[in-house]
Amino acid sequence: MDTSIAVMKKYIESMERAIVCFSGGLDSTVLLSICKDVLGDNVTAIMVDVPMISERTRDIAMVLANHLDIRLKVIKLEYEDLQNILDNGEDRCYICKDTMYRAIWKYADQQGIKWILNGDNADDVNKFRPGMKAAFKQGIKSPFVDANVGRKAIEDYYKSLNLPVNLVKETCMLMRYPIGTPVTPEDLEFVEDIEYSIRSISEVTQLRVRVYDGLLHIFTSAEEYRKLLESEEDIGYYLDSIGHKYVIEKEPYRG
Repeated sequence: MDTSIAVMKKYIESMERAIVCFSGGLDSTVLLSICKDVLGDNVTAIMVDVPMISERTRDIAMVLANHLDIRLKVIKLEYEDLQNILDNGEDRCYICKDTMYRAIWKYADQQGIKWILNGDNADDVNKFRPGMKAAFKQGIKSPFVDANVGRKAIEDYYKSLNLPVNLVKETCMLMRYPIGTPVTPEDLEFVEDIEYSIRSISEVTQLRVRVYDGLLHIFTSAEEYRKLLESEEDIGYYLDSIGHKYVIEKEPYRG
């Protein structure tokens, strides 16, 4: 085991009871698994269900929580709870995370739980992450950051878990549109439907469709790029049939 994760486990053990902010993504899944090992039934996973996440994300979170044998509480928020979120400004992540953390604290206070943990990792510290500002403001702890655990160590730990799904990086649906481009709920549903259809056609796991310059820009990982290209004729037929121009980007998807 990575020594920094061993140190992190000792840190978590001292908490006795904790809530993990769970998205079903790689970082929060590994954190949840570690907390389960250390705290047993004294860890609760909370997924804040905001309308900007995909059905795919919701489904994966449910499957993983069940696999890890951890109770999952879902707190549902609506667009009206996330003031100005559809403006899609630079503060979109801060608005979302700040609102989510306040909702989780309300539950934690009701349950007498003093610790709320998220999956931010040491590699996130020097990146533009407005959500980390919200976490600091709300007193959310980031064990991976505190123990200097980066993505490589998290990925190595993940490989040992034998999970029933292959996790890939998922992001908020707002990120399918350029910052500063106001969107509607219908815009987000549109791009989610497009991604679902292209996944079904190509069987590519890591996929992102971004909408700008009048085109659908389709991204995948370097590992799956050739697989995506093999389905380009069928993808093109589908997108032409619904009246949308597209380009398959050579640059790998990076988040």
